[in-house]
Amino acid sequence: MKLKTSTVPRVLTRWRLVPCAAFTLCLTSHALAQQTYNGSTGYINTPSAHMREDGDLVLGVSHAQPYSVVYLAVQALPKLELSARYSQTAGVPSLINSDIDSSGYGSFKDKSFAGKFQLWPENTGHALGLPAVAVGGEDVVLGTKVFESRYVVASKRWSVGGGQLDASLGYGAKRIDGPFGGFRYTHLALPGWAWVSDYDRINFKNDIGAALIGLDQRPVGRLNHGVEYQSLEGWSVQMGVRDGKPAFNAALHVPFGRRSLAPKAQEPAPYISFAPRPDERLWKQQGSAREQMLKALHLAGFRQVAVQYQDQALRATLNSNRYTDTTRAVGRALRILLAHSPAQTQKIEVVYTAQGMPTLRYVASDLTLLQRFFNGGIPLAVLQPSVAVGVADAGVQPTATDLPSLEAVLGPEAVAAVPDGTQTSLLMDKKLSGENLAGDTWSLGPQMEVYFNDPSGAFKASLGLEATTQFRLGKGLQLDAAAQLRLFENISDVKQPSNSLLPHVRSDVAEYFRGSPGKINKLVLNRFVQPAPQWYARASVGLYETMFAGVGAQLMYVPQRAPWSADVTVDHVAQRDFASPFELRDYRTTTGFVSGHVELPKNITATVRYGRFLAQDTGTRFELKRELASGVQMGFWFSATNGQDTTGPGTVDKPYRDKGIFLNLPFDVVSTQHSRRSVNMSLAPWTRDVGQMVKSPADLRQLLERGMLRTLQDPTPLGSLGGVDAEDAP
Repeated sequence: MKLKTSTVPRVLTRWRLVPCAAFTLCLTSHALAQQTYNGSTGYINTPSAHMREDGDLVLGVSHAQPYSVVYLAVQALPKLELSARYSQTAGVPSLINSDIDSSGYGSFKDKSFAGKFQLWPENTGHALGLPAVAVGGEDVVLGTKVFESRYVVASKRWSVGGGQLDASLGYGAKRIDGPFGGFRYTHLALPGWAWVSDYDRINFKNDIGAALIGLDQRPVGRLNHGVEYQSLEGWSVQMGVRDGKPAFNAALHVPFGRRSLAPKAQEPAPYISFAPRPDERLWKQQGSAREQMLKALHLAGFRQVAVQYQDQALRATLNSNRYTDTTRAVGRALRILLAHSPAQTQKIEVVYTAQGMPTLRYVASDLTLLQRFFNGGIPLAVLQPSVAVGVADAGVQPTATDLPSLEAVLGPEAVAAVPDGTQTSLLMDKKLSGENLAGDTWSLGPQMEVYFNDPSGAFKASLGLEATTQFRLGKGLQLDAAAQLRLFENISDVKQPSNSLLPHVRSDVAEYFRGSPGKINKLVLNRFVQPAPQWYARASVGLYETMFAGVGAQLMYVPQRAPWSADVTVDHVAQRDFASPFELRDYRTTTGFVSGHVELPKNITATVRYGRFLAQDTGTRFELKRELASGVQMGFWFSATNGQDTTGPGTVDKPYRDKGIFLNLPFDVVSTQHSRRSVNMSLAPWTRDVGQMVKSPADLRQLLERGMLRTLQDPTPLGSLGGVDAEDAP
């Protein structure tokens, strides 16, 4: 028997982890809120109105016949919970409405998204106080709407018999069909353990393949029971009976709303010098103080250093690959500059650069206060009026340097031992890497790409090694390269060819995995300049990414203090050959966008782009992103273009729209020393052709965001100047 439904698109979802395949999480004790089978806070099948702590992330897996689910949930805002799940229905074929023999394609698989918004929190001051109330939906906006539901739910907690009772009542529509409820009871005698029961109103009859496996015969309204355990180390497990079948649900909880999950125990202590500051005349005539300054700056991880002393003002430009927080880096540099500056110095200016472009300018005009602050004698609030922070421009940079070369100071053997700051303390992050005095970097490490939801197999992956390098050819001129050697892959085994009616800009992804296991992923020359104050520009030419080569440019404007920025990009690109690294296919197009970025409260950035996409469709792309206190970034995008993608689940009347969610995990949050490295993951219909953008060779927004834009928007831009966060400062 065949049921009418849309054909599952080929290779719907892509997870990409670069530059390494995994990393170790360092967890501490944390109050946990348990989750349902799809990741939403709740009981077994039914949701509750409770919320997790802001920024909490949950990764889990659940199973109850016939469903197996992998889910990811995150507390995106204090009152907004978002989740995504990838489910498999055993016994239902992947292509149930297709003439293609799907016997080798496995069971039906689907991805869906859910959200829940708390209208108001629980009144905990009285047993009869108002309960928490929330509204939510599953598979409503994004996804195939296979599990579409809408609901409203109220939740309340009481102290009962030496324990706590958490109970909820709600009403749902669509798949959750009618009134539902649930409760959880925990007792102080068994910390971490709980009994949980719920009454769900799931209507299975409209699920894909329900008639094939008898799901349509299940009654609407069923009691479920289970026992669960929540550990203080961050994991939880639930065993019980769900929908009349044995059920299992396990999850890992990570509190990314915290500033750091691991103390920076291996971070070098801030620089301290007990030597008296030299006289101005001796500083100019004798090189020992200047040599010590240069040596200390480079050993602290600073590169491209230029220092000039004139009219009792010390001016320095520098950058670093170590610190995510620019103010923390500048604070460390100021300690060194102050310790080795002439005694007559009245002002110290530090210009922090990115790819040779000046970004932020720090001016300390009261060095006595600065020294007292570094000594712990005054709080940051007293120092702050004497240190100005603003957008830098090329006119304030030193035109010459009073410092000798580092080779002359340290010698070749010591130079080779200068730490590059790219390593972290993580066990799974031991990759080969290096950096020279000019800031050139190279690395060799694992690379993994994972694709879900291909009908010929739920799990498609590529595992190999990736070598990368960034080589400075001059001020603002850089060569970026990346090459990959695949050790294992099954992506090329995809059986169903692309049936997209648009130009195949992404949907032929499997073709790029056939042939030679060695690939040049990137080889591009970038030129960075600051044409005018508050304006930044980039020009690029070369192999942008695995699928496209091109030539293009980007121009960005950053106001001094306004909560917005804007940029324009134009790229003329050609599709790369499937096998030969330097040959191009016939497809060529020009793509370009005008983009505006607005900074909202709670470190939320809203972006709107309008322009021409890779498949020559024109339209708008919306992006919403939040950066948590830990530096973790999460968000989603949605594109609406005139491209008519009618391949399933799209139709002629309702074409498919490109959309997805992403997560950026910095190593800094789990490492015992500072690091700028990160892992990027996205859940998206990667092999769609509509609404696709070429991968930027060096996006200015990403380059300037964390170091410059975040600092300009911070109400306490000197928060980490002393080496600790503002709320932890003395």
